[in-house]
Amino acid sequence: MSPVLYEFVVDSDGFANFETEDEQDLDLFIDGFEALPMAATWPAPRIRLSEAAARSGAPLPDFASIFGAVPVLSQAALNALRPKLDDVGELLPLGCAAAEYWALNVTSVVDLMDEARSLGDWFGPGRLMNLRQLMQKDGASAALPLSFKLPQWRKGRALLTDEFMNIVEAHGLTGLTARAITAQRN
Repeated sequence: MSPVLYEFVVDSDGFANFETEDEQDLDLFIDGFEALPMAATWPAPRIRLSEAAARSGAPLPDFASIFGAVPVLSQAALNALRPKLDDVGELLPLGCAAAEYWALNVTSVVDLMDEARSLGDWFGPGRLMNLRQLMQKDGASAALPLSFKLPQWRKGRALLTDEFMNIVEAHGLTGLTARAITAQRN
């Protein structure tokens, strides 16, 4: 049986949102996070609650996002998911007065997408803009890391496995509303 995979999506309505304190630091999130290592040059930018979140008093989440596609984890999320994140990528510290948070730079890439049968919007051949349904190609690996990216979607959202989602549920972690993407084989 093929695994169900999920797209990393956060609940930005029910929980606080974050933004960079220095607008120039947003470029780190726009230009980086392409499934390549960044830790050696990571400057640990400062983030803060968005103005709307500060006004509303929305609760702090265990999972948030910067620039939509960059997973941000709280200390509780980090504790629950470690050491299984070692094979996924890098944890990059973020300066935040509200609580401790880390950006997860997913560097694990798995080539399992059958482009012809999957549904999505494309920038061009091999460059995915948005994924609606993922279909696995024949011979795709059954053993998957907790989270990974597709080669066609290195700048896109991380994909999550059932194991990731089970850990989130077992620990009562908040802020993640991951969207199921059907992953099937012929």
